[in-house]
Amino acid sequence: MLDQVMMRLSIDIGEGKWEVRGIPKGEVSTEEHLQIVKSLFYDVYLPQVKIYEYFLMDTATVLEQFEKKVRRNFFLLRHMF
Repeated sequence: MLDQVMMRLSIDIGEGKWEVRGIPKGEVSTEEHLQIVKSLFYDVYLPQVKIYEYFLMDTATVLEQFEKKVRRNFFLLRHMF
């Protein structure tokens, strides 16, 4: 996924989309250009992918699974004694 983000950023630089930010069309050749690319990556491109969503859980599903296990274990323990 991150490689796709970098590819999109590279294509946009190649097409001159970021000339207004100081990156010449198709050229990243100075430290200043790299700092702008870094800023664009973190502030513009990365937020669009919403990586945090990959780390979220469906709490209703997790709670349901937990309750099933608790009930099953309680049932098993109750019948053992």
